[in-house]
Amino acid sequence: MQQQSQFQTKKINILHFNDAYEIGSQESENPTATVGGVSRFKTICKNFKEQNPQNSLILFSGDLFSPSTMSLLYQGQQMLYPINSLNIDAACVGNHDFDYKIDHVIKLTSNCNFPWLCSNIFDASTGKNVADFLPYYTKELNGIKVGFIGLAEEEWLDTIVEIDIQTLRYQEFVNCAKEVCQVLKEELQCEFIIALTHMRIPNDNILAENVPEIDLILGGHDHCKYFKCTQNKCVIIKSGCDFKEYSIIEVYINNTQKGNYQLKNGHSLNMDFYKVTKDIPEDPDIHAYVEKYIQKTKEDMDKVIGYTKCPLDTQFSTVRTQESNFGNFYADVIRKDTQADIAILNAGTIRSDCIFEEGEITFQMMCKALPFADVIVVLEMNGFQIVQALENGVSKWPNYDGRFPQVSGMKYSFDPRKEPMQRIVDVWVGNEKIDFVKKYSVALKYFISLGKDGYDILRECKYIVDETNGQPHLKVTLII
Repeated sequence: MQQQSQFQTKKINILHFNDAYEIGSQESENPTATVGGVSRFKTICKNFKEQNPQNSLILFSGDLFSPSTMSLLYQGQQMLYPINSLNIDAACVGNHDFDYKIDHVIKLTSNCNFPWLCSNIFDASTGKNVADFLPYYTKELNGIKVGFIGLAEEEWLDTIVEIDIQTLRYQEFVNCAKEVCQVLKEELQCEFIIALTHMRIPNDNILAENVPEIDLILGGHDHCKYFKCTQNKCVIIKSGCDFKEYSIIEVYINNTQKGNYQLKNGHSLNMDFYKVTKDIPEDPDIHAYVEKYIQKTKEDMDKVIGYTKCPLDTQFSTVRTQESNFGNFYADVIRKDTQADIAILNAGTIRSDCIFEEGEITFQMMCKALPFADVIVVLEMNGFQIVQALENGVSKWPNYDGRFPQVSGMKYSFDPRKEPMQRIVDVWVGNEKIDFVKKYSVALKYFISLGKDGYDILRECKYIVDETNGQPHLKVTLII
């Protein structure tokens, strides 16, 4: 009995979740329907901590402050009060947590009552971990010292548009994990190491295979439930998304008998996935907060900001394959605001995939059409570079590809029967044929100015208005 009691004290209970965007819940009459919502999630976390007061951890694996309709309006601020009520012990950063300028990222995360980790992304100028994130963290539970690291994959750095990635230094996640785990094991004497990651499943598996010091990987980024016990006895778990799903993990330290899955170093674990269903009671305080924000959002989104005398076509089948009236409107607005000669907008920016009927235009309609946070910049381009950009834009036709160019201040024609990058037939700027040598000012999104969506030619062009002086494209569209 004494030995069994000793094993009971060597138990860690973990609640894990990842990728949480919407604080509200879905509507359903079915009491067992998965509806999510942070008010129900608060009840789950509260009960979990009360049932395991001495040996529990609530852990989060990134993507909190964006994207959502509310994040467009409130820049992630709506998340702070409810997330701070969940009693989280540690979190790693996700790619969408970088959807804002670095100062705002720091403001959001520093107002959280739990530590944020990012072990392998650094400020290139100072060498310190970016945005004041921690390189590692430790916590002692019933005499068990647990170490945490937070890891990102290099692939999602290319999706960051609000922060110049040249100001960041990335360390390959396996090498970083080995270095940090050495500190946790040898210097800080941690018995159990958890990697909080925001990476795709293949990279989590690479991490598990190459860093034997890690006992448990709790991941995000993939919006799915995933479990794997690897050959070298490291467990990888992803727990769904959006306050709709979570996992409960029971770790037994120095006991291989109690857990169904054997870990290295004589540990074992049990785990299961759970859904946030309608029959779970909502925390009244958080429910009131969420309802207040939903009402405020509805009022803000329902504001009439303009009128249209004809239906506006934002269907993917239109904007990604041909000229569209919404694409013309959007590009015309951008060109007028920037006073550029030309505007070239990648159609993937337009996300609503519907037809807006004649009549009132609301803020909600525009947010639906243009949900991404990005800045309009102006480049100096010669005629040859513009034609090459257009060639890329039509290179995937007839696929509904997001690179297809909606334009203003110019017109072009192309022959889809020809090979990609040889399809442009002619280009006119104003009333004149394009001059391959002449310099033009071209307004476009910062995203493609970095060479994204195949627009590599733009990387060699000089900024007239760079991202630090440009305006968010949705703001520009609404002001005009």
